Amino acid sequence: MRFLGRLLLRPAFRFIYVYLLRGGFLDGAAGLCYAAMLSVYEANVSILAYELFRLKKSNGNTPEITR
Repeated sequence: MRFLGRLLLRPAFRFIYVYLLRGGFLDGAAGLCYAAMLSVYEANVSILAYELFRLKKSNGNTPEITR
């Protein structure tokens, strides 16, 4: 449940933080694009963490991440 909340809320908070609080709106379209990309990145990280959590919960071990 904790991961699901993080999955949904963390990207939105990241966008608000970067675009509004850090002044991304002052950069115009570039600031909007940057804030959106960071938000998508945050969503991808949250999804990966959730998948690893579920895999560890079902198997009992942590898989290796290869690059």
